[in-house]
Amino acid sequence: MEDKIQGIVSCAIDRLNELLPTSQSLPKERTTILLGRGGWLDSMGFVNLLVALEEELEKQLGITASIADEVMMDGKGLSTVGELHELLAQVVSNRGSSEGIAAVDTQRSQG
Repeated sequence: MEDKIQGIVSCAIDRLNELLPTSQSLPKERTTILLGRGGWLDSMGFVNLLVALEEELEKQLGITASIADEVMMDGKGLSTVGELHELLAQVVSNRGSSEGIAAVDTQRSQG
């Protein structure tokens, strides 16, 4: 499942980077700071990243979630790409097991 989550994050970052100047592209390393001091994104960039993540989560795993709501409920915040991975793993875990996700994937390919 970690590979799927990494793929979702990677695709979302790629989509965000298409909107940014090359010199401001967001690195995919887990230690990359997203917001605040030393952060790569301004508030609009962060919102665009969250939207891309939600769309990729729906597209790749069939899971609908508001990542902003998940961040608020988590209470820890979201400051690095690594924390983004952890949050998505938690969202996927809360929404159902890997078997349930596989069933959604199978249904989508048949539909």
